[in-house]
Amino acid sequence: MKDKYVGCESHGTGRIAFVCQHLLEGSNLGFHEVFDSNPLIEPENDYQAWCDKCEKAWERERAWTENFKAFTDLKIVCDQCYFDIKRRS
Repeated sequence: MKDKYVGCESHGTGRIAFVCQHLLEGSNLGFHEVFDSNPLIEPENDYQAWCDKCEKAWERERAWTENFKAFTDLKIVCDQCYFDIKRRS
């Protein structure tokens, strides 16, 4: 379980989460979650989200293709940053 946590300059240690490069840099871009962001999310799952543009790319690719991975360029954030990003999106 140690690998499920990440150090964050703003929040200290938090649960690992992933967001697309676009969400990390912008706001009001849409917010599509792979799993519902329930605080009781299963331990084997991670918070993951991407923007409207990445959702369209997912609908086109329908798989974790190299094109999709390059377009989303997922970034690691802590769970508190994830929810901050969700609020501004």
